[in-house]
Amino acid sequence: MKNALIALTLLAGTSGALAQTVTYTGAQPMTTTNWGTFAVSLPQFDNTPSGAFFGYNLTGVTLTVSGTVQGDVRLESLDNSAASLTYNLAASVTFAGPGGASAVALPVASGSFAATAFDGTIDFGGTSGISLLNLTNSNTASSTPGSFAGYIGNGSVPLTIGAVGASNASGAGNVISAFATDASADYRIVYTYEAIPTPGAAALLGLGGLVAFRRRRA
Repeated sequence: MKNALIALTLLAGTSGALAQTVTYTGAQPMTTTNWGTFAVSLPQFDNTPSGAFFGYNLTGVTLTVSGTVQGDVRLESLDNSAASLTYNLAASVTFAGPGGASAVALPVASGSFAATAFDGTIDFGGTSGISLLNLTNSNTASSTPGSFAGYIGNGSVPLTIGAVGASNASGAGNVISAFATDASADYRIVYTYEAIPTPGAAALLGLGGLVAFRRRRA
């Protein structure tokens, strides 16, 4: 009996030891916002047994999007007194899939500029204006679906990815601002799963334990 119990313990331990993940990725290149919402897809999790001994049980799904904002900021204060201008080169990058999964990354490149009273020329330079080129920043967000149903199979998962510009400036009662906002996105699905013994594998290991038990008795 002791050897039979060891065999069953080994069977349970093997299932836990084979827990692992698989990742599928996609990317949307840097494009001027707003680039709307695109339909994309990534592979489903195929839980079909790959052999005679183990099947696969999906235990977790995580959708992740990493959004990057890139672009230029130009500011000019028209006030008659000095002002501190603040700016945010920003985008809202969305990623959604079945089961209510929805993630929003908010990359922002922000800062401030100490402007003097208007210097008389609208050139985004001098002492009352500034031009900032090739600013960039990134942000990552994740989500898990409430149901795994749309993620299991041997087809693809329908997903949407989108980006909207959200750049802004403030700090003076009279200010001119100009933004060139681009955004990109890297997205992925991570499946967490465990290998589970098929009935045939369980019977085989059980038989091995029984044989060991009988040999010990003999």
